[in-house]
Amino acid sequence: MIEGIYACCTGILEVAIQFLAFGKLVGKKAAPLKLLCFIGFGCIAVGLPIFATLKVFFFLVVLIAGGVVVWETDYKRAVLHGVVTVAIMQLCFGIVNSVSTMLAPYLYPLAPALSGRVLMVGGTVAALGLSCLCYAAVCKCLGQETADEKQSLLAVLAPLLMVLIASGYIDHAIYGNVVTVDDNARADFLGDGSILLVQAVGIISVLCMMHAYRKLAAGACLDARLAMLAQKAHFQKRYVMQAEAHCDSTRALRHDIKNHLSVVRGLLKKGDVGRAESYLGKMDEAAAHMAFPFQTGSPALDALLEDKSALAGRRGIVFEGALKLPSPCFVDEMDLVTILANALDNAIDACGKLPAGAERVVRLSSRVQGELLWLEVENSWPEVENSICQEGNEWSEWQACGESDERGKRHGRCIRQGTGLSNIKAAAGRYGGRVEIRVTDRVFCLNVLLFIPRQRSSTS
Repeated sequence: MIEGIYACCTGILEVAIQFLAFGKLVGKKAAPLKLLCFIGFGCIAVGLPIFATLKVFFFLVVLIAGGVVVWETDYKRAVLHGVVTVAIMQLCFGIVNSVSTMLAPYLYPLAPALSGRVLMVGGTVAALGLSCLCYAAVCKCLGQETADEKQSLLAVLAPLLMVLIASGYIDHAIYGNVVTVDDNARADFLGDGSILLVQAVGIISVLCMMHAYRKLAAGACLDARLAMLAQKAHFQKRYVMQAEAHCDSTRALRHDIKNHLSVVRGLLKKGDVGRAESYLGKMDEAAAHMAFPFQTGSPALDALLEDKSALAGRRGIVFEGALKLPSPCFVDEMDLVTILANALDNAIDACGKLPAGAERVVRLSSRVQGELLWLEVENSWPEVENSICQEGNEWSEWQACGESDERGKRHGRCIRQGTGLSNIKAAAGRYGGRVEIRVTDRVFCLNVLLFIPRQRSSTS
């Protein structure tokens, strides 16, 4: 009876520690009620009267589901952290089982009635304590989460699964939950010591793999940042070329300005006011072409907007753009380029796929209020039912077509918009921002809200 109660309590404690450790690995806070519910589900999973390996599998499924529901993490990351959590607990109990098996023949003759309880209680405390230390070490290996960790997940998930399966086999198939000794038993230091070494190396392997996972994620993040720097350099180079062209045009106009003024003066002396006004109008048009069409205060953004405006013009799309930025603006220039480049590319591409004769307009606007920067990109869209999609929802691709059916969908030519939205959301997330998409009558609207930092800081 006492052993049954003890096993039940330690099982609940083991499940609770794994859920709490999983939350630390994920790095997010959980709703207490949801957490307690899934801890209960985990206890049910480990208490099922089935084969031990299946218990571990069902508990892992519950743990992963808890990561998605309780901590609202991505399911891929939930799988990774779930495997790590369960594997560490299995290995720690396996190490303690190996040590207990090696100590049992020497403790049993000293106190036959007491040695079993000492090994049971001491082993559980040691295993749970060792697990907590390993979880803390893994959290230290992971460090701060980055947005590009998903790309590195498969590189470490397969070996982690192998460690989990091997530890489960050793723990349940070789040792089980009962250590049996007799008066003539002796410790098998060669066999049990070898298994102990394998399990210790397993723990070290998990820590090394999580450290490698972090390094791979950091490398992927660095690659993304280098790509953004290359994009920024590209637009700055275009801006320099455009500036040189504007300077050449201005220099030519300034060189000829005396001649133009002489022509105007001559027309006025003749009393030909109409032709003089027409000539001045042409001079105004020439001067207007020399000015930069966009002046945001950022050379890269000016070049970007001029490039997208020219692209829209070549495809027969009206581009209406006005970008207002706070001064000083501590939003990283690369993040703004990422947001606007992807948003405008999507808008221009969507307008380009509209049927012939349809209105094709792309509008860019912004507002600054206090510490908030609101960016809005609108583009023409087929007539559809109103809908809203916020950052938390899955919105990888939105499509609409010509005629509606009973489900509100469209048939005919399909128009897609959404490539690059994940990049926009990642850039906005670095400033605690949100992304919202509204589809109203013939208008597709992408809104990005950014919290402006009080001082310039580097982004990960």
